[in-house]
Amino acid sequence: MIADYYTYTLEEIEKINQLKNKPTQYITQLIDLFRNYIFHTTGIQSLHQTSNDVAIQLKKYYVDAEAYQKLKHHLSISDLVKFAKLTISTEELENIKKGIVEGIHTIQQIKQHTTNKE
Repeated sequence: MIADYYTYTLEEIEKINQLKNKPTQYITQLIDLFRNYIFHTTGIQSLHQTSNDVAIQLKKYYVDAEAYQKLKHHLSISDLVKFAKLTISTEELENIKKGIVEGIHTIQQIKQHTTNKE
């Protein structure tokens, strides 16, 4: 069992950088790591839901509407890469990674803030 999913997830994301030349595999692993992080830290059943359903449930973690919209966009593009075989550039892959990592940081900050209040 992993004690700190936040650190684990960020470390695993860095490990998959070698797959950037294989966008479908890279996106699949990136989103799987994100979904696992969500499941283990929030309890949201993110492993068996559509990206849109996950995004709706994550909205409560976002104060910044623009950041939330970016996350939704990154999840949508990720689905297109995984399922529709959309071709995207390395720069776009990096933007998706950055958005997912920002999402992890946002959720972690809110989780810590609520834990500290209790």
